[in-house]
Amino acid sequence: MKGDSASASSSPELHGSAAEQELLGVVAASDEELAALERRLDVKRSESTGACRIVRGRLGATPVVLARTGEGRRNAEDGIRILIEREGVGRVAIIGFSGGISPGLQPGAMLVATRIVENGDAGPSPDGGWSERIARQVDVSGATIVTVDRILCTPRSKMELWTGLSHDRPAAADLETAAMAAIAASHDIPFVVIRAISDPAEEELPLDFNDCLDPSGRISRTRVVARAAWNPALIAPLWRLRGRARTCSQRLADVVCRSIEGALS
Repeated sequence: MKGDSASASSSPELHGSAAEQELLGVVAASDEELAALERRLDVKRSESTGACRIVRGRLGATPVVLARTGEGRRNAEDGIRILIEREGVGRVAIIGFSGGISPGLQPGAMLVATRIVENGDAGPSPDGGWSERIARQVDVSGATIVTVDRILCTPRSKMELWTGLSHDRPAAADLETAAMAAIAASHDIPFVVIRAISDPAEEELPLDFNDCLDPSGRISRTRVVARAAWNPALIAPLWRLRGRARTCSQRLADVVCRSIEGALS
């Protein structure tokens, strides 16, 4: 691997009223990833700007802005820029679902990034103190998060990626983390990456979701439904994935909320 970024940057940890007042941004690609957290917000106000949907509210005493960017690199970059430049957040949690690429990760397993990789190169480093606090207080595994340009749908594609990594920690893949991290780093915004495993390395997805992407890189639900209508055998496994998504969304919300509580203790 080139340019290993195992040494993460670290900003001072937040405590008491400072943590309560600093505006927290939480960004994810899809509504499903943010759904459980959004349900916990108080005083919700939402609006849409292009592909990006913004929801403002509070988690307890902490002001929070959620941003749903839409899947794909371009949407991710545009969405996190809106969150940082227009909403003025002081720190960002990048959350969402990932495919497992290291053996043994079960659906619903929770990871916090200690290293970000894209095309074999190290990406920007997540905030070390914040990431370590989440791993310690919420019992989440530190991991390598690899950004890829295609959804990995087969065990073979996941294993090929895993063989090129250092095997000193769990690893998972997604489409947006490195892009979002780069924008946060370019604005000197502390960030963490929290990911939930939606499909393990050993599992083949029921269809090639890359064939269901629209021109902007988002998964077209219409195309997925059309393929299921054409092949009813897909309905049961797709329904199981939907159930997993709900579980993963709930666990992501739990980690975000508990990490906020930990910052205030």
